[in-house]
Amino acid sequence: MSNTLSSYTIFDHTFENKVCPLFSLRYFYINREGEREELTIVDDGIGTVLEDVNSTWEFRYSGVIVAGEVIFNNPDFLFGQNGLVGNGAVIGVALQIASKKSSQQHIWPIGEFGKGFGQSVVIDFEEELSAKQFYGSFNINICLYVKKADTTPILGKANIPGIMLGNIFEQLINIDGAMSTLPIQKVHDPLKPLWYVEYNIDDPTIDLFDIEHVCIYFNSAHSGFKYLEKQDSQVGTYLQSEVLASALTLIITHVKTFPEWDYIKNGDNLEEGSIGSAIHYFIKTFNWNFESPELLSESIRAHFENLGEEKND
Repeated sequence: MSNTLSSYTIFDHTFENKVCPLFSLRYFYINREGEREELTIVDDGIGTVLEDVNSTWEFRYSGVIVAGEVIFNNPDFLFGQNGLVGNGAVIGVALQIASKKSSQQHIWPIGEFGKGFGQSVVIDFEEELSAKQFYGSFNINICLYVKKADTTPILGKANIPGIMLGNIFEQLINIDGAMSTLPIQKVHDPLKPLWYVEYNIDDPTIDLFDIEHVCIYFNSAHSGFKYLEKQDSQVGTYLQSEVLASALTLIITHVKTFPEWDYIKNGDNLEEGSIGSAIHYFIKTFNWNFESPELLSESIRAHFENLGEEKND
């Protein structure tokens, strides 16, 4: 729900209690056989993520399909003097996907209703989020807006087509699980290589897995950056895989030198969102070999290459 001050009535807990909106959201992807597979929502200790049963799905290769159903009971409460809009207006329902990290925002109209549509309104929708548009994390919102203005507007009620009336559902999802939360930052430094890693870690069981404590830098001043950033080419995919695999190997190898490594390996005494909780996620989720830096590098690279092959098949 929105807490923003507004000159017109917006959807809040009072309206929520009156229309009792119900939600059912599902997430899918298309596997290498062209079949639809469902993804589950889990909390991995870092945030809310999507996972498949085989831990082989990654957003950057397969994207995701969002499908759902929204039900409004007694929708007439949203119209008139005590509602959101005038009696003659039409309320639109939209799916909004916003990602700050990838600087993207998309809105899809998914339904509409007016006064007198019935005791309940059921809206079904399905939209595909492209791997070429989003990365990192995204907010999924279901929101209301003015679809059609009322010919006899009411003072204090929104009556301009397109104006937002508030969110009725919000969820933040980290794409690709912990892999999506890799602390990556762009720099522009002609004296630096294409990529490099810097650390500022005191206690990996407490320090957050963010750019303040460990950061993978991508250098836009380097001539190879255009290939690293290009996500829709095979060269770009392989280069990204090599860079991320090498960076992860460096980070994990560095963290293994800390006396807290046994806690990380066993998943004990780890703060939520910490470097240790992220690495423990890798340990429990992926079949990587942590015995030596060489074997770790090889297993991480094989993991990324297998994902790339699935996408290119």
